[in-house]
Amino acid sequence: MVVFRKTDSLARTPLFAVLRRAAALARMARRPGAGPLDELTDRALPFTRRGVLGAGAGLAIAAPKRSMARSDSRVAIIGCGIAGLVVADRLVAAGLRHVTLHEANQRIGGRMLSGRGVVGEGSLVELGGSFINSDHADILALAHRFQLPLEDGTANTLEPTFFADGAARSLTEIAAASQGLLAHLERVKALPKPRQDALSAAGVMDAADVSGWMRRLLDLGLTQEMGLEPDRMSALYLINSFTGRQMGQNGLFGSDQRYQIAGGNDRLPAALASGLSARISLGQRLVALRPEGRAYRAIFAGGQEVVADIIVLALPLTVLRGVELGVPLPPLTRRAIAQTSYGSNAKLFAGVSARPWRARGQSGECLNDLGYQTVWEDHAKPGEGPGALTIFAGGRLGLGFRNGSSLERARAATLSLEPALAGAATGFTGLATRMHWPSNPYVGGSYTCFAPGQYEGFSGAFAPAGRVFFAGEHASETSSGYMNGGAESGRITAEAIQRALG
Repeated sequence: MVVFRKTDSLARTPLFAVLRRAAALARMARRPGAGPLDELTDRALPFTRRGVLGAGAGLAIAAPKRSMARSDSRVAIIGCGIAGLVVADRLVAAGLRHVTLHEANQRIGGRMLSGRGVVGEGSLVELGGSFINSDHADILALAHRFQLPLEDGTANTLEPTFFADGAARSLTEIAAASQGLLAHLERVKALPKPRQDALSAAGVMDAADVSGWMRRLLDLGLTQEMGLEPDRMSALYLINSFTGRQMGQNGLFGSDQRYQIAGGNDRLPAALASGLSARISLGQRLVALRPEGRAYRAIFAGGQEVVADIIVLALPLTVLRGVELGVPLPPLTRRAIAQTSYGSNAKLFAGVSARPWRARGQSGECLNDLGYQTVWEDHAKPGEGPGALTIFAGGRLGLGFRNGSSLERARAATLSLEPALAGAATGFTGLATRMHWPSNPYVGGSYTCFAPGQYEGFSGAFAPAGRVFFAGEHASETSSGYMNGGAESGRITAEAIQRALG
């Protein structure tokens, strides 16, 4: 059963992973007998993403048992993102015959969407979810099943850039500046979880007297990572990111690095859908869900209807708010649907003719206070030749990415980034595009970003209600905000349906 209770928070972007890495170094430096920070940093630097690729590749998810072959139960899954597709895939594998999927859009995949050739011949960027952690068992198992190879896309020796207050900041500097915050976070962590959740991330940093360039980096890092400004998010994002079990047990880098699927992440939903194509109906936007005796009637815009014994709502909550839900739901569930906050992350993509920063040891990943929050290279190829920059922002800045033309926004961004990533402006090819998830009518936001009080307060909100089930990254127990969260919740929902059908 999906109980909607998260554990430790992990990074969604490479740069936030390195911020966590600096915090781990700072914690190590506080231990008795620890060496100087610069020596600890030197020992940390040889880590590479490719080095953990093999470890993640071994994660496996058990296939469903074929136990439902005699069942005549009808299952209607609303939403063909990764969550809905996984539910259908597993139920069909278990033997259920009457499984249908209904998608409002004219494509499947939801927020897993790759852009091929959009900023130059041969370019590949991720318009939606970009990265997979090394412990994202559901996504990794699916990639292995469909023989989709993983890539890291970054030369092992290249380092990210942290630029604030007119200067690049080293890992050692960040670790040293983190000491006071980490001590305060340990004290806050001793409070009961609901009290931690009631605080905002900004309020905790204020109480720790974090200021100057370090505060700017943290504000930027949290905003681009979680999707909203720190004063609008639960303090548990900050606390769980920079303290806790995973830093202690898994070392500095456990699960914090990223993979991408070679050829584009959307190859995975396409692979799932290929075996379900006869069951998928596109262009069906759910407008109402009503009881129909002991079953349910789903009503779509345009008048189409389907009656099913089990309904799976695999829609973003931002979309589900516009559906007439005439079925019995607990007050907590209705409140979570209506109130759960979503980030406003958006992406801007710029083609570049050359990447000279690589010759200086820079990977192209750059957290900065130059007006554009975060930059990285999706599916980066070795060498200094042509490539594509992904410019990623959340909060109010992400909302603003909708304004103006993509070309003018990209030109301004690459010019602004010159102090931190020299060559970005001169290398800009004039090819640009964007993906603005907050204004996308099928999503209405990037991913869940719980406001103060919601992280713990909505725990259990998406348990099944009768035979109405919920799936999606918002319902993930451990990976909300990730592609893996959608896949994980889809698997758990399918398992719950199998149990319900006995």
